[in-house]
Amino acid sequence: MKVTKRVGEELGLPPGAVGGECLVHITGRGRVLVESHCGLREITPQRVRIATRKGVVNIVGDQLLVRQAQKDDIAVEGRIDRVELE
Repeated sequence: MKVTKRVGEELGLPPGAVGGECLVHITGRGRVLVESHCGLREITPQRVRIATRKGVVNIVGDQLLVRQAQKDDIAVEGRIDRVELE
């Protein structure tokens, strides 16, 4: 077992939280937070595409806005219809 995985388990972190895995937090139908991203691919009021190591997180809805874009995470708000991994 890798040391980083073992440390994450000992700290009670969710699987993938250590080691650069992408984490997607969905809050109701109005907010998505993507952690450990690799950058924005597309931004429109109906679609936001965010690159990750495992693929592209595709957020589809209406009136979508990127509320926060930092090195480690991106927050999207609006009316969210679906979230997909391409």
